[in-house]
Amino acid sequence: MSSSQGDKKDSDVEMGEATSPAPVLTSPAEAPACVAGHLSFREELVRRQAEKELAQAGSEFPSSSAQVV
Repeated sequence: MSSSQGDKKDSDVEMGEATSPAPVLTSPAEAPACVAGHLSFREELVRRQAEKELAQAGSEFPSSSAQVV
């Protein structure tokens, strides 16, 4: 059953290639357009979520000018 040992070696090589770290992009100019678009979309989602949370927090608490004495 030497073929099974050969298969194992091939799969080890494939697994090693699959787990190698991806190259780190240092600037948006190095990223493909689709990746850059995805990143800007994610930034927009994060910004909108933060704005929504601020709006909810502002409506949950009374304004500082109407303090209870």
